[in-house]
Amino acid sequence: MKKLIITFLFLTICSASYSQWISNFSNTGSDVNISDAKGQAVTVDYNDFSYVTGYLNEPTGNNNIVLIKYTPSGDTVWVRTFNGNADLNDKGLDVCVDVNGNVYVTGYAQYQGRSSDAVVLKYSSNGNLLWVNQYSSTNSSADDAGTAITIDNYNNIYVTGYTTNNDGYTDIFVRKIGPSGDALWTKTKDGEFHFDAEGNAIAVSGAGSIYVTGFFSSSELNTNIAVLKYSSSGNLEWYKEINGSGNSEDKAWGIVVDESDNAYITGYSTTSAGNIDCYTARFSASGVLLWSRLFNGSGNQTDKAWGIVVDTDESVYITGQTASVNSNTDFLTVKYSSTGSMLWNSIYNGTGNQEDVSIGIDILPNENNIVVTGKSWGTSNNFDFATIKYISGTGNQSQISIYGQSNNSQDIPTDIMSSRHGHVIVTGYGVNIAGVNEFDSFISTISLNWGSEISNEPVIPEDFMLYQNYPNPFNPVTNFRFAIKVNSHVKLTVFDMLGRVVDILADAELEAGTHNITFNAANLPSGIYFYKLEAGSYSAVKKMTLVK
Repeated sequence: MKKLIITFLFLTICSASYSQWISNFSNTGSDVNISDAKGQAVTVDYNDFSYVTGYLNEPTGNNNIVLIKYTPSGDTVWVRTFNGNADLNDKGLDVCVDVNGNVYVTGYAQYQGRSSDAVVLKYSSNGNLLWVNQYSSTNSSADDAGTAITIDNYNNIYVTGYTTNNDGYTDIFVRKIGPSGDALWTKTKDGEFHFDAEGNAIAVSGAGSIYVTGFFSSSELNTNIAVLKYSSSGNLEWYKEINGSGNSEDKAWGIVVDESDNAYITGYSTTSAGNIDCYTARFSASGVLLWSRLFNGSGNQTDKAWGIVVDTDESVYITGQTASVNSNTDFLTVKYSSTGSMLWNSIYNGTGNQEDVSIGIDILPNENNIVVTGKSWGTSNNFDFATIKYISGTGNQSQISIYGQSNNSQDIPTDIMSSRHGHVIVTGYGVNIAGVNEFDSFISTISLNWGSEISNEPVIPEDFMLYQNYPNPFNPVTNFRFAIKVNSHVKLTVFDMLGRVVDILADAELEAGTHNITFNAANLPSGIYFYKLEAGSYSAVKKMTLVK
């Protein structure tokens, strides 16, 4: 019997949110003592119905693909499961919806006589399974999977993922499927060195071009970023294999396309110094690299980006994680201009001051503001859902919502999407760890409505200005705000009482406007510190107090 629990154990910090709902869904079969259910992806239709896919444990003890449809108020409309005929492990990994409310799921399913095959499932708005498109390589003993899915204006479906070749390595595969479920074309691509390759994200432009990103492996251990463009008829127009200066691990996890058919990717790349930094790049429609940027956090350690969006002004936002000096990770969100100038970055350190990782990002369409979500270590020594709204013009944190079960569970978000009415839907899973010998997990989905808020797009200041940090005194996080009246090379430096440089928070070309940067002093002792802004000929210094 399937069990749906609706609870309201939600804590909102900062400004109020409205019309919230929470769904915790688990499947309890008569032969299953420990349930296993996880949400992997979410999408929202034109009427604010939301759809979550993932997998759940059935009475046989194996996982099946699950798809759940919710009303705008959080009521369950229907739940559907899909089981490959081998009755083994099947998982839904991504989901999209068309203008008619038909829903498409991709992932993998296991069939008799084979390992796992990539599948695409189409359900009607009423939950009827309309067709199944199955893709399997010629290597029947190896795995194939769809990892990402999207749809064009004509209801053609595009899926990417990986397929295993006869040499035992995986290739990127891209498939176009018509509205009736027929495969129109399928393409595979491996890298220069013919090791494993995988497609992680896919996007389709208004002109019908298909863009894919992921990675090619250059050896058994090293990977290069992969970017591919296909025409609507399946011709490979160009591809890029990007190897970082460290010749080690380079992978991309997000891709978006703007109205001019430019493609933007994000992920991470290893530098010659051995550090892993966030990597973001913009390509023209013809495949020219217009710019690429690395983000190296103040800890000079591992920084990774997991999500990317672009707005109507072609400003680019990425989110992910940045490591501090003590190797703890914080949320990282960065805004770049259309030319690649960093406009702001914002860092969030959770209440537990340990591991915080942002995994998804979206734009609130009526405001042009940004929402991100991820897992954050709380004071109760568990992970919680943390969802943050940023003002796009300044990078200021507008609102933060923290969600965690009260029963000592680990709550891990996996995806976020906003609706055209400004609702934010986050899905993931919770893992009950209190009082059981096994892990008992359930699909968690939450809805937030923070209401409309003016985007505060940058207003050109009349003069240069460095404001007092806030809060002050602080422990351990504070915010620096400054204004520059013309595009300038900006350097923001923190010093201790002896004049030694503690941190350099900005050293880049910034556009005219008001900017906000977060400073985390978790690894510094209490005391008096100074911060200095240099912008062109302008220079200013202010004092702040760290109290622990």
